[in-house]
Amino acid sequence: MTCPGPHSYTLALLRRRCAMVAPCVGGGGKRRRALLLLAGATVAVLLFYAFYPASQDLTHVFYPTADPNQLSDLYYSWETHTSHGLPAPPRYPAWIQAAPLPPITPDRTIFLLETSGRSEIRPREWCAVESAARAHPGYTVLFLTASTRVRRTALAAAVLAFNNTRLAQLDFAEVFEGTVLEEWYRSRAVLRSWWQASHMSDALRFALLTKYGGIYLDTDVIVRRSMAGENDGGGGLDVSFIT
Repeated sequence: MTCPGPHSYTLALLRRRCAMVAPCVGGGGKRRRALLLLAGATVAVLLFYAFYPASQDLTHVFYPTADPNQLSDLYYSWETHTSHGLPAPPRYPAWIQAAPLPPITPDRTIFLLETSGRSEIRPREWCAVESAARAHPGYTVLFLTASTRVRRTALAAAVLAFNNTRLAQLDFAEVFEGTVLEEWYRSRAVLRSWWQASHMSDALRFALLTKYGGIYLDTDVIVRRSMAGENDGGGGLDVSFIT
């Protein structure tokens, strides 16, 4: 007499369980696979929304209510003398204040945007501003930021020393006023987006170009030569103008 091994009982139990489940999923192999794929897709979507980092709430950035004049300049803390008795470096502002939105010359302005409210501007972004300024001396290169001020660095100070570069604070209401997106902005529909900064940037570039004309550049674009002589949208036709 041969005694069945423990694995035989396990296999028998699995067969009984499968026999019980098969009628619930329709029996057929194709239908089972379809239901399993649907269940897998549902789980994947739920996991995506559970763990993917949604855009931060930028209500205070896109719809500001605070008076920016209440923000005082911060300074690095320097002592009058170092520990060795030598005069310490002079105090200087740790921040560069963004000016109010200046009058914009139609068709003679290059726009770059930072819409998330960051005060730390990356070196790559300042290099994009510099390249646009060097290639277009007859244009105003306007770097619009949602923040009231940006961190002062040697690179930032050098780029803003060009006579055709400007750092200005975005006035969202003024930019959208009179455009087809004015009602969209007032409805605050962008706040329902998972990617608020990206979608607001898309809307702003459309509003700026339809309202003022000129050129829009992303802050990761390095300009190699002037695009001033190109027709509308011409820069997108020849990649040799940009890297």
